Amino acid sequence: MSSSRNCFSKWPAISVTLWLAGLWLLVPAAVLAATNPAGVWEGTLKGPAGELSIVFNLHRDGGKWAAEMDFPAQGVSGLPLANFKVDGAAIGVTLPGPGNPHYAGKLSEDGKSISGTFTQGGISLPLDLKWKSEPRAVETAPPAQNTGDVQVLEGVWEGVLAEGGNQLRARLTFTRNAGGSITGTFDSMDQGASQLPVTSITRTGDTVTVALKVLAASYQGHLNKDASAMTGSWNQGGVSQPLNLQRRLPSAPPPAPAPGVRQRSSIVSPEVSPDRRIMFRILAPQAKTVGLRTSDIPGLPRAGPAFAKDEGGVWSATIGPIDPGSYRYTFMVDGVSTLDPRNPAAAECNAWSLVYLPGAEFMETANVPHGTVASVTYYSRALAHFQRMHVYTPPGYEIGGGQYPTFYLLHGSGHCDDSWTSVGRAGLILDNLIAAKKAQPMIVVMPASYTDAFAEDFVNSIMPYVEKNYRALTDRAHRAIAGLSMGGGQTLDISLSHLDKFAYVGVFSAGVFSYGPWPMPSPEWIAQHANMLDDAALKPGLKLLWFGTGTDDSTIPTTKATIEMLKKHGFAPVFRESPGGHTWINWRNYLNEFAPQLFQ
Repeated sequence: MSSSRNCFSKWPAISVTLWLAGLWLLVPAAVLAATNPAGVWEGTLKGPAGELSIVFNLHRDGGKWAAEMDFPAQGVSGLPLANFKVDGAAIGVTLPGPGNPHYAGKLSEDGKSISGTFTQGGISLPLDLKWKSEPRAVETAPPAQNTGDVQVLEGVWEGVLAEGGNQLRARLTFTRNAGGSITGTFDSMDQGASQLPVTSITRTGDTVTVALKVLAASYQGHLNKDASAMTGSWNQGGVSQPLNLQRRLPSAPPPAPAPGVRQRSSIVSPEVSPDRRIMFRILAPQAKTVGLRTSDIPGLPRAGPAFAKDEGGVWSATIGPIDPGSYRYTFMVDGVSTLDPRNPAAAECNAWSLVYLPGAEFMETANVPHGTVASVTYYSRALAHFQRMHVYTPPGYEIGGGQYPTFYLLHGSGHCDDSWTSVGRAGLILDNLIAAKKAQPMIVVMPASYTDAFAEDFVNSIMPYVEKNYRALTDRAHRAIAGLSMGGGQTLDISLSHLDKFAYVGVFSAGVFSYGPWPMPSPEWIAQHANMLDDAALKPGLKLLWFGTGTDDSTIPTTKATIEMLKKHGFAPVFRESPGGHTWINWRNYLNEFAPQLFQ
C-alpha cells in the first residue's frame, strides 16, 4: 500500500491529507444552494477506476445557506463548505485549486435530486445528488480539550509543506479563553480551508499533539527549547507528511525588546531580494563561528560567504545574484551542521534547508492543472524490507481513465527519492510541459536508488508494483528511464541489461563508471552487457538515447568515452553539452529538455 496521496491505483488521490488536496473533494458540495435544497444529500462520483461516496448537509444559518460535507471513506465528517451560486434551478461553484475544479448542476422540479457535471483538470464526470432526509443539526464544536501544559503554545504557528515542488501554507492558531484554557483553529490558506476547529491539544514533555476531528487528522510536533518552533508531521489516514511550524506572537503589539536584543520573530531567513540576492540570518549569540554549507549554489568561495554578527546575536551573510532555481544549504554553527530554524522548506535527504529563487518559467508554480506526487511504500524482495518511492501522476489521472506511459527517473549519490520533487521540482516541470502540450501526460516514478542490489529491486519489485497499481502501459514503446550522476550510471546498467523493456534512455552527468583505465568503460562492463550491446534486433525499438553533461563537470570525459563506446556498438546517442557543472541547475534543465521527447 502507498503511504501518500496515491494510496493505491483505485482513486489514488482520495487518500490524501484532506487540507492539501481536499479541493478534489470539496467542490461538489458547494452546489447545494438551490431554490430549496435543504436536507442531507448523497452522491457518487463514478469513474473507470471505481466510485466515491459523498454526503452533504444543507441548511439555513442566520438567513444564509450553509453546508457541510462528509467523506466516509476518510472519516471526514461535518467539514464546512461555502461559495454557492444559484440562478433559479441552476447551481454552480468554482473554487481555487488544481485544475480549476467546478461543478454545474440543476435542481429537479420536485426538489429531490440535482443532476450535474463535475469538471477538473479538463476531465468531466457526471455527479448526481439525491435528497435523503431533512437537514441534520449542526453541532457547535466544543472547546479543545487540554492535556498537559499547553499554555506555552498560545500564538500563531505557521509552516509550509513542500510537496512535489509546491509550497502549501498551513497555520495553527492557539488562543487563551477567559477560563485560561487554550482553544485552536486550523487554516490552509492555499486550499481554502479556514477556521477549522481543533478538537484536542496535548503536551507531553516537548511533544505536542493536535487533533482535528473534522478532518480525521492530527499534527504531532516537537517543541524546541524556547518554544519558538516545532518540527513534526501532519497525519491523516495513515499518511504522514513533514510539516515544521514557526511561532509568531498574537497580533497584539509585542513588548519592546531589551536594549541590544533583537526580537526572534523579526528574523527573516532566507530573504530573497528582487535582484536575486539572498540574505541568510541565524540567531546564535553564543556561537564563535557561523558559515554556510551548500553544494548547489554556484560562484561561492570555497569557504563560503563571510558572516557578520550584530549586537543582538544575529549572524548574517548575503550572496548573489543567483540564477533562478531551488538550492540546498545548511548553517555551520561552531562546526555543527544546522538547519535554518526560520525556514520551514527543506529537502529531506541529508537534512538540507531549501531556498527557491523565482524567475524560470519552466519550473514555476503556474496557474495550470497540477498533477499529484505521492510518497509510496512497497516491499522490496531484493532487499527484504520496505522501501519508499515518489510517484507523479499527471493532471486528471485521479478522476479520468485510460492508461499512461511510464518514465522512471533516478536520483544521484547522496540524494533520495524525495530529491527530484523537492530540489529538482520535477512535478512542476512536468505540470508546465503538459499544460503547454510540449510533453505527453505520463506517470513518473522516482525510486530510492541509493541501495544495494538496486537493479534487482528495480526489475523485480519497482516495475511490477507500478504496473500492477497504476494504469501504466506495459510495452517497450511506453517506457522510459533516466537518471543523474550515480542514477545515470544505474540507468545505463539497467537499460542495457533490459533493452527490450525501454524505448527511451536519458543519462544526465554520467556514463559507464568503472575502476579501470579512466575514463574508458571497463572491459568487464562491456562483456557483461554484450548481449544487449550487440543485439541488432533491439536497436530499432530504441527511439532515443540521450546524454547531457556540463562542460565544467568532472564526469564529462566519462560521458564522452561512453558515447564513443556506444557508437562502436551501433548506437546513435544524442549528446547535449551544456554550460556549467555537476549541479541541479543542469539536471532540472535536462529534465525539461528530455521529457518533451518522450512518447511522441
